Amino acid sequence: MKKIVIFLIGFLLSLQMAHADENRTIKVVTGWNALSFNGVQTLDSLKTKIGADNLLIIQGEGDVSYKKAFVNDGREFLNTFTQTETGKGYWIKVDDNHSFSYEAEVYTETKTINLRDGWNFIGAIKELNITEIKTQLGAEILLVIQGTGQGKTYKKSYIDDGTPELNSFTKFKIDQGYWIKLVSSASLSFKFEPPTPIRNKEARDNTNRIVQENLIIDGKEYTVKVYTTQMATKEISQSSIAVYGNINRQRVQFYINDNYPTDTKFQMKVFDTEGKEVASSGVLDHNALAIEFGDIDITPTPSPSTNHYKVTLKTTNKIAGYEVHLKFTNEIGSNTTLDNDFLKTTGRNVSDLGSNIDESKKLIIFGAFSFGTQDGVSGDFEPFIFDSNDSKSKISIIKHSCVDRDATEVACDIQVVRI
Repeated sequence: MKKIVIFLIGFLLSLQMAHADENRTIKVVTGWNALSFNGVQTLDSLKTKIGADNLLIIQGEGDVSYKKAFVNDGREFLNTFTQTETGKGYWIKVDDNHSFSYEAEVYTETKTINLRDGWNFIGAIKELNITEIKTQLGAEILLVIQGTGQGKTYKKSYIDDGTPELNSFTKFKIDQGYWIKLVSSASLSFKFEPPTPIRNKEARDNTNRIVQENLIIDGKEYTVKVYTTQMATKEISQSSIAVYGNINRQRVQFYINDNYPTDTKFQMKVFDTEGKEVASSGVLDHNALAIEFGDIDITPTPSPSTNHYKVTLKTTNKIAGYEVHLKFTNEIGSNTTLDNDFLKTTGRNVSDLGSNIDESKKLIIFGAFSFGTQDGVSGDFEPFIFDSNDSKSKISIIKHSCVDRDATEVACDIQVVRI
């Protein structure tokens, strides 16, 4: 049986949401509809969008629910639903067909949903086809996907019985809810790409000079420039548009040509004396009055690390995954290398965990998990190299574990060696 080695609990990829949004339209039909929403929808907003008299029931997993009948007979206190959560599915019952729109949040980094063994009612954050879903969850782990209507069913039993043609599910669709049944707990990730930074054109002022300023911040010299997606329609202008904000709490203001097209995007960038970009603003929309770029923080470059170390896994026996937590007393160096290719040598698929550096707690957390039918690897391996100002005696291994292909913990020896 194909197994997934999982120790993602407390170790999941973080989610970061952009401030951008997009308008999405949902159609509901009389009766029950399995839906989800990319972003929070409150009960009041759903009543407004669907109609307070038209919205009969909202049912999430467990005891999360709203019933109009409770409101009608004075028992509104029995309603427990207050708002939706991204990644969760909801049954919504309406009296009449209706279409409504909502502002969906746009994600720029990976969103991960934790799934338990048995049934899960999830929301589709992004389209994923059945091949991608089975690759993430494992073909032996995924038992059922059930949506609503035709073309919404996948059952592993159909494949086992030699009738895969009975499976009609092909992919998740955004704003839809799906029931998923698993043999064991797992996680499902929806990957998003961050917006492409603006690199192509330097903004000009009303005399056609490049807009830039040299600043001294915390004793170091930096150059700040404004970049655009387009050139101004006229090189010389009679007036200007202010671009302003704060860099490390220092007020900065520029004036650019006011002849840029209204669909032009702008971005502030900060460079060090070697011309390396060290910070930037978000992508800014055109505004004929003034453009505010907000606050930009430049993270100080850490002091050079003088000590170099490697972490070794000693005398391992058929391991398919591992996790290590290192504790420091001094500064953690910026040079770290994590190489988990050794876990692939038996043909297993591998995914890195970290490395995650927590400066406030002086921790580095790293590792990997893998999945496949093959055994894990055996021997000595050196997956991690790092720098630190600490001496070896001040670096401690506060947690470590190794697991085999069945996710069973096995013995392994972890050592930190200075190189």
